[in-house]
Amino acid sequence: MVKNNNENDKLLLLKKMIHEGIRSGRAENFDPKKYLETLKMQKKNKPNL
Repeated sequence: MVKNNNENDKLLLLKKMIHEGIRSGRAENFDPKKYLETLKMQKKNKPNL
């Protein structure tokens, strides 16, 4: 399967971002439950377009 340049660019960018995330290390003082609640509130308060 041959990919066009745009797909290759997107794939390279995705790989770069994944590696940056891995190199950044573990998050400190992160509460996943609190973060999930924040996301839910943002979604609830966001008007439907």
